[in-house]
Amino acid sequence: MLAEGLSVVLVGINPAPASVALRHSFATPGNRVWPALYRSGFTPQLMRLHQERDLLALGIGITSIVRRPTSRAAQLSRQELTEAAATCPAESSGYGPPGWPCSA
Repeated sequence: MLAEGLSVVLVGINPAPASVALRHSFATPGNRVWPALYRSGFTPQLMRLHQERDLLALGIGITSIVRRPTSRAAQLSRQELTEAAATCPAESSGYGPPGWPCSA
């Protein structure tokens, strides 16, 4: 979930199976991203996963380094992570704030 002109891009390692099944980022029960966004002042209220598209209006995008879902990031191979990192600039150019690592 990216758009042009974002101020912040949250980059997860890869989606959990629950996130894929529900079609929402950070959908695993008890995920701490939503409370952390609120407590740190990024969102005006505690948001729920079904409100993730509302983050775009706040200048916040979400993406993952690796697309393959796993229960734990440790299930990803070094090769998967390396290959995904190499495509980051091409896939994300223009979406993040100036100077972020994935700007081309």
